Amino acid sequence: MMTVKRNVTEALEALRELSAAGQALKADGELEEERGKRMEKINILVSACLLGLDCRYSGTGKYIAELEELKEEFQFIPVCPEQLGGLPTPRSPVEITEGRAVNKEGADCTEQFKKGAQEAGKLAGYFNCRVALLKANSPSCGFGRIYDGSFSGKLIEGNGITAELLHKKGLRIYSEKDLKDLKDLKDVKKLKDVKKLKDLKDQ
Repeated sequence: MMTVKRNVTEALEALRELSAAGQALKADGELEEERGKRMEKINILVSACLLGLDCRYSGTGKYIAELEELKEEFQFIPVCPEQLGGLPTPRSPVEITEGRAVNKEGADCTEQFKKGAQEAGKLAGYFNCRVALLKANSPSCGFGRIYDGSFSGKLIEGNGITAELLHKKGLRIYSEKDLKDLKDLKDVKKLKDVKKLKDLKDQ
């Protein structure tokens, strides 16, 4: 009888150990699954103002609520090139005039804009960002259309200084007006056609 009792006790103990081991494996599996999900996310460089950060020339943000829907698929890397270039917030508005970044008072801010573009490029390289979501029409981040330099609200064809650098380095550029197209990139495999990033440190 003692032998039977001892065997039952040992069996129960073995079952408890197996149960504990199973729970540990399940926890490890869930952790690995969560890690896998994070690894599957696309790192995307985002103009910080679009995430609600108050870094625009006016000292405000430009929060885009629709980005909340994309957080499960994309890892946002916020960036404000103008702040990274050393410009204060708030600051005088700047537009591109004959290839130079000039503020409304006529001061040339080109070097700060170039510095900010270089820093944004470093972040893109460090986080292996192949996509950027940038503020439309901005002298730093505008892509395809920017203000003409007259401070009259007129748009012309052209790229902001940061957008131009990132585009040359192989990033696919979107603005807040292209969110529908950006959502189509949820499948990481769709990025296979994006060429390998060049060295961002030399620009």
